[in-house]
Amino acid sequence: MTRSTKQHLSQLALLLALGACGEFDSPNLNYNTIEDLTSSTTRRSTVATAAQGLIGSVGGTNAGVRGNFNFAAQNQGILGREAYNLDVSNPQNIPTYYTSAGGPGFQNLTLWNFPYATINQANLVITAVDNVSGATTEEKEGVKGYAQTIKALSLLYVIRATDTAGAVLEVPTSATAEPPPVASKAEVYARIYSLLDSGQARLQVAGDTFMFQMPQGFAAFGRPETFIQFNRAVKAKADISNNDYAAALADLAGSFLDTTKAMNFGALIDFSTAGTDVSNPLYDPTARQRYLHPSLALDAQLQAGAAPGDTTRRDRRFLAKARPIAPITRYDFTVNWANNVYSSTNSPWPVIDNEELILLRAEARLGCTGSAPAVTCAGTDRAGALADVNTVRVKSGGLAAITTPTPTPPRNGVVRTSGDALLDEVLYNKRYSLLLRNGDRWVDARRYGLLAALKTDERPGDIIWPNLIIPVAECLPRATQPTGCTTFPTPI
Repeated sequence: MTRSTKQHLSQLALLLALGACGEFDSPNLNYNTIEDLTSSTTRRSTVATAAQGLIGSVGGTNAGVRGNFNFAAQNQGILGREAYNLDVSNPQNIPTYYTSAGGPGFQNLTLWNFPYATINQANLVITAVDNVSGATTEEKEGVKGYAQTIKALSLLYVIRATDTAGAVLEVPTSATAEPPPVASKAEVYARIYSLLDSGQARLQVAGDTFMFQMPQGFAAFGRPETFIQFNRAVKAKADISNNDYAAALADLAGSFLDTTKAMNFGALIDFSTAGTDVSNPLYDPTARQRYLHPSLALDAQLQAGAAPGDTTRRDRRFLAKARPIAPITRYDFTVNWANNVYSSTNSPWPVIDNEELILLRAEARLGCTGSAPAVTCAGTDRAGALADVNTVRVKSGGLAAITTPTPTPPRNGVVRTSGDALLDEVLYNKRYSLLLRNGDRWVDARRYGLLAALKTDERPGDIIWPNLIIPVAECLPRATQPTGCTTFPTPI
C-alpha cells in the first residue's frame, strides 16, 4: 500500500469515522445527506436533525456522543478495573487489557472514530446553519454554541483516554489532506476550554429557544439558558480532569449542581428498541460476558445501622449495580458479580448528573495534587468537601454521614491510600456513583498516582495501562510519527 493510499484511508476514517459497520451519513430521519448540509440553501429541518444527531439519539446516525458509550463506559471501565468483559467469542481481547505490554491489540484499543465523526458533523452543522433561509441570528448562535459544546465534550473523551500522548484538535476538511498534527495534552485542554467558553458566549445571546428539539435525555437542557448549565458542567469535568480546581469551582457555580435536587438529575443518553434506534449494549441479563470486579464487593461500605459484617446491607449503589451469580472461572478470572449497572435494554447512560457534580465540587474544594501516598490537599474548604461527600453518602449510598474519614486500609499488601483520608472518601464515592460511566476510576487513579493500587486483586503478571496511544491508522500515513505513535506507555 502506498503512503498516499494509507493517508487517504486514514483521513477517511478520521473525517467520516466509519464505525463498526456502514458508512457515515448525517442523521437520516428525513434521509438527509452531507450534500444537504453543505448546500448553499440548507433546509431548516436538515440542520435541526443533524444537530439532534450530535447527541446521537437519532436512529441511523454513525456519529454523536452516544457512540462513545461502549468505549468510555466499558473499555475504560476495564482499564480502571471496574469490570470485566470476558466474552467467550473474543478471547483475543483479554491479553490487550490485562497482560500484553504493547502490540497491535493495544495500538487499536482507542477511542477515536466516534468523537471525531461527531466533531466533523458539528463543523458541518456550524457551517450549514448560516445557509438556512429565515433562521434568525439568535437561532444561528444557539446552534453554534450547542455544537461547540458537543465538540468540546467529544475532544474531552479523547484526551482523557490518551492523556500525555495528545490528540488531534480538528478533523481535516478533505479526505486527501495531510494528517492534522497531534497536539499536546495542554494544547488539547486549551482547545476544550476555548470551545466551551465560545459556546457559552453564543448561547448567552441565543434567545429563548433552539431551532431543534433536544432529545429526551437532554430535555432539562432544551433551551439555550439551561444548556449553558450543561456547558459549565462539562467545563467543570474538564477542569477537574486537568487539575484546575479554582476554575472548577467557578464553573460548577454556573452548572446545574443542586443538593436539593435528585441525584440522578442531569444529561442522559437514551437507548431504546424502537424503530432504527439501538438498545443499551452493556445490558447483559444472562451474565454471558459482563461482570463487575470482585474488589467492589470487598470495598463496599455498610449502610447506616447495619451490623458489622452484614453483607446484605452494603452500600446501596453496589447492591443496585451488582447482581450475585454462581462463581464463573474464565480466562483464569473468577467472577461472582454480574454487571447490573445497566439493567434493561432502555437503561440510559448518564453523561453527567447532579451526583457527579456534587462529588466534583468536593474534589475541587480539597484541591489535591501530587502522587500517592504524598498527595497534598491545598484547598481551604474541607468542611464544604465533607458536606458534599456526606450528601452523596447518605442520599445515594444509604451510608451514615461521617465527621472524620477513616483511612483506606491496605489489602493483599498493597497500600491503597492517597495520603489524605478525605480525598480517599471522595474517590470511594466517585467509584461507586460513577461506576461504568466514563472510566472515571482509571482517570482518577492516574491523576493521583494510584494506578498500582488497581492491581490489588489482580492475577500475578497483570498490568495496568496508564494511558492509550494514538491509533495505528493515524500513525501509518505520517512521515514523521508523533511520540504517541512510537512510544508505548510503561505499564504498571
